[in-house]
Amino acid sequence: MSETSTLHYYICLAVLIIIAIGFWSKTHTIQARWSNVPPIPNDISIASPGLGDTQFAYRSYGLMLQNLGNTGGRFTPLKDYNFEELGKWFTIQHALDPISDFTPVIAGYYFAASQDANKLRPLINYLAIAGNSSQGEKWRWLARAVFLARFRLEDLDLALNLARKLNALENPDMPMWAKQMPVNVLNQRGEKQAALELMMGILQSSGDKIHPNEVNAMVDYICDQILIPEDAMNAELCHNRVE
Repeated sequence: MSETSTLHYYICLAVLIIIAIGFWSKTHTIQARWSNVPPIPNDISIASPGLGDTQFAYRSYGLMLQNLGNTGGRFTPLKDYNFEELGKWFTIQHALDPISDFTPVIAGYYFAASQDANKLRPLINYLAIAGNSSQGEKWRWLARAVFLARFRLEDLDLALNLARKLNALENPDMPMWAKQMPVNVLNQRGEKQAALELMMGILQSSGDKIHPNEVNAMVDYICDQILIPEDAMNAELCHNRVE
């Protein structure tokens, strides 16, 4: 290699180094920014990740939702997520696969742990859809929606509405505590007479089909939680319990 070629080589190398240093000096403080929950796809492209395979699309979207905000070594607080968009994604997931419990799990137990309880309404609405079914144990998601509305959102009107939907489900395998949820919410709202009438209605219509331990628990709830002590002392139901 001639001296001229060698000189050109070093000049080019020096220029490249200078360019690299200049580029680094301008960009080394720039970091990738999370753009929050992505917009939902339109109806035409909803199954495009799976080339028309809805199960593949369901799993692809589920993986995306599970890892949202946790990229580049950084973790985004749940309170910073756009829960309105999350609710739309969950609804899409339900349309793709209404049977799978994967999306209800991450909605009801992961995203529902948000530090800002006021954002949970879209999740509660989704869980109410996912749980409004007599199939299998889908009722559990509706029960979870009642819990979140009652204790996290502290919206007793919404909790009561959801609890009544849960109570109306025709599922013989649903436990009695789930059927009783409207009673619990009514009692918390101070509507003790309505709570008492509903609980007594359950006992009268289904008492012979309920396990004795559950009947005893229901009677205890009536006597200790719904009735005031004076009324409990005079109630035949509670008097028989004491005897």
